[in-house]
Amino acid sequence: MKTVVFAENDELVRELLGEILTLLGYTWTLARNAADVLDVLTTVKEVRPALLILDIEMPGTKILIQQLKSDPVLHDLPIIGVTGETREQLPEHVEDLLVKPFTISTIRQKLARCL
Repeated sequence: MKTVVFAENDELVRELLGEILTLLGYTWTLARNAADVLDVLTTVKEVRPALLILDIEMPGTKILIQQLKSDPVLHDLPIIGVTGETREQLPEHVEDLLVKPFTISTIRQKLARCL
């Protein structure tokens, strides 16, 4: 079973993502904001998360992504960015985008593509 870490500051979206990840057979760990992500990832390094789902609209995400990409252990951790708007171009170091509102099918496809 693969572990996914996700960071989302919207409580409703956090609950929905958690339920969907469980339904799809993933274990998951929650970070409530960008500052929380490094603490969570440090805690679960032994487990080696397979993926980070990150709300890219949260404050501090650009700095967080830079820190992750410079970390010798986590530099290759795939990132799916969550956003409320469609973008023509992926943000740097983000493998895919999950645009709100999303469906279970969309999440399944994004996870399969990035894992």
